[in-house]
Amino acid sequence: MLGSVGVVLTVATVLVRDSVRREAIRALGEEVRFFSPETNLGGQLAPTGQFVIGKGGNVAVLTRIQAAFLIPQYASQIRSGEEVNGTVRVGEEEKWFAARPSGKNTVILSRPARTDLPIVPILGIAGGVGALLAGLVALAISRAVLRPVQRVSTASLLLAEGQNPDPLPEVGPAEVRALASAFNHMSSELDRSRQAER
Repeated sequence: MLGSVGVVLTVATVLVRDSVRREAIRALGEEVRFFSPETNLGGQLAPTGQFVIGKGGNVAVLTRIQAAFLIPQYASQIRSGEEVNGTVRVGEEEKWFAARPSGKNTVILSRPARTDLPIVPILGIAGGVGALLAGLVALAISRAVLRPVQRVSTASLLLAEGQNPDPLPEVGPAEVRALASAFNHMSSELDRSRQAER
């Protein structure tokens, strides 16, 4: 059971991280559409482009050639003036980005590729609660099956000692009902046999 919980947690962690990544990149794509270099940065574009570095992310306004050089895996789309978004590695750091054309230039909005959500601890707690609930359900089911089996066992011991046990209730799952019915039939046949001997 713990192995299956571990597998579920691993798959859930991967799926949640992937979902967070896709949503963060999609949100960047929405934000970059509202960024206007003229309004937000004011003035002319410097020959090396303009960069604004902030806590939450960076904005770069570059020529299309500069932008294509900065994000080489999307160079052809950037040169042709398409909107692109995804993940890019800058030095040792991975970043999420969204780029859109703005006249002859390209606006690039980027953020570090990380989430502030404590995914693993949250899923660990959820997995622990799930394992606990699964254990409680398994315990309840096993007791529901074991109780009738214990009744049959006790009644069998009484029968072996020569006593006549009360008929067993035929309740529970089909297999348990069949066992109780078979025992009741055997007990009544044995009682008839004893009476016939007398």
